[in-house]
Amino acid sequence: MNIRNMKKYSQYEVDDFAADSEFGNWVLTPDSDSRDFWNRFLIENPHQATNIEEAKKLIYSFKTIDSPVSQNRLDSIWKDINSKTSQNRRFNFFVFRQWAAIAILLLSVGTVAYFHYKTPGFEFSEQPTLSTNKAKIVLADGSTKSFAKQESEIEVNTSGEIIVNSDTIKSSPSKNIKVGLNHVVMPYGKQTSLQLPDGTLVYVNAGTKFSFPSKFEGSKREVYLKGEALFDVSENKENPFVVHTSEMDIYVTGTKFNVSAYDDDNYTQTVLVSGEVKVSKPGILNKKINIQPGESALFNKKTGNISTMEVDTELYTAWTKGYLIFKGEMLTNVFKKLERFYDRKIVVQRQMLHTRSFSGKLDIQKGIDSVLDDISFVSTLRIQKKKEKQTYYIIKP
Repeated sequence: MNIRNMKKYSQYEVDDFAADSEFGNWVLTPDSDSRDFWNRFLIENPHQATNIEEAKKLIYSFKTIDSPVSQNRLDSIWKDINSKTSQNRRFNFFVFRQWAAIAILLLSVGTVAYFHYKTPGFEFSEQPTLSTNKAKIVLADGSTKSFAKQESEIEVNTSGEIIVNSDTIKSSPSKNIKVGLNHVVMPYGKQTSLQLPDGTLVYVNAGTKFSFPSKFEGSKREVYLKGEALFDVSENKENPFVVHTSEMDIYVTGTKFNVSAYDDDNYTQTVLVSGEVKVSKPGILNKKINIQPGESALFNKKTGNISTMEVDTELYTAWTKGYLIFKGEMLTNVFKKLERFYDRKIVVQRQMLHTRSFSGKLDIQKGIDSVLDDISFVSTLRIQKKKEKQTYYIIKP
């Protein structure tokens, strides 16, 4: 093992160590070379001592008694386990130990499973409140502040105070604002920008729930997302920034990226604008994928696979500037995004629209009538407006 490996390991977290074959060999079958390397590593990287001890415990609990298995077999095991755990991600410790017993019979040295726990106080099963025309922020102590503006600004200062549109929200004096999470809930038709206490900027899109602490404490800056947000993360290599979604976790130190994680989409997607991002899917076998600027990591909810590809990042970030750009996008997806932004139902009459695509730039700061007229003009579709409980737009070829 060389200096390059030592630099790599200096950035590792518990699950990275536990899944590393060289680390696992040192823990279970050490030799003189591995002892020298890891002793020197701990001297030069004392901040990793705790992570290494935790990783050792995981490896010991999953110590194999069988022969090594192939990577294809491990992938198959992952898919089988993931299909079961997706039904209920919040297992108790007893169930986890049962899975550990099964894993002992299946996994070889260096392919250690690491179960992913979510922070107490956040449930991805909770839905954003989308039936109201008001956005709201719910503090950790339960107090709520609603605001009716289509676009708003939220700031969390270094002392943990939360300011909404220049008004400071007071938490209960009997409560500790550092305990638990605050929740920003944006209904369809509303957006907000949010500055976190570390200086990170978050642009929260319509139909989104974003949860965060009043102060970042510990070794990670962790937040939770259901919906869509653009992150411009303040750099801090010692305290990584982690975005948790129900399907993916995104690890960064300082970068700009967009995450789309709506429940009614068939995918969860991370698009990297600048910096570096590490994406993983939480579960019993935790795999991580690095993506570079101009790349996308797409988690397919049906197959459970993560794929990467090169993309035009402007297509995924333009919404923060007041417009949407599409290149060969299916019309059904275009209408879905417009429904979220305007909080209006768009009913597609003809099934043939599921095979038709659209390319163009839409100014979403204009009213929905104007935007749909623009689509109608370039696509030869006819739009009929109906007024019932809410306004419906029926699209006809």
